[in-house]
Amino acid sequence: MVVTKRIALCLLLATGCASEASDAGRDAPSTAPAETPGAESLTPSVPEAPESISPVVDPPLLAWSFEPASADCNGWPVLGADAIRASPAHSGTYSCKVCSNGSADGLGLMRELGAVPAGRYVLSAWVRKRIQNAAPGEALARIEADTPVGVTSSIVTPSVSVREEWDRVETTIDLDGGASAVRVTIGAATAETDHCLFIDDVTLVRQ
Repeated sequence: MVVTKRIALCLLLATGCASEASDAGRDAPSTAPAETPGAESLTPSVPEAPESISPVVDPPLLAWSFEPASADCNGWPVLGADAIRASPAHSGTYSCKVCSNGSADGLGLMRELGAVPAGRYVLSAWVRKRIQNAAPGEALARIEADTPVGVTSSIVTPSVSVREEWDRVETTIDLDGGASAVRVTIGAATAETDHCLFIDDVTLVRQ
């Protein structure tokens, strides 16, 4: 009898029953599957690429640009020539002007270093001529090393033509057993008297 009366009451107050049914459905448990804890971790992670490792390079044994004030290119020894700090420069303000004095077949700007360990050594420099001065036709770079088996020498091949622009001259030597002394020369194999070569940014590095 109570159920019959409730049905009858619902027929008279349809909106109330609908509202009640709606409220009842709102509290009903959801039938959707529950989220699986840690589901996001199922996606495979992509490892980050390792950072590139720069090769280790020794500091230069020699790096010279003739900037310090000096009347003779900072005391660099010369072969068959006179030297004076001058311009134009490859970098900075000054280069070294090396002019043949006729005391040798060629001309050269030299430097001697002490003992070095085994390795590959690269000598480089920048050379040019100036329109106001006659110049040798070609320039070269040379490394000489006193090694346990005698004197080992490396010379750039072919030589670099001397122009009114800066050009790089370079040579490499491999010293498997190191050396007790190393000498470097930038210059020309032949040069007439008063022929001048401008030299700048001389470096010697161990690779």
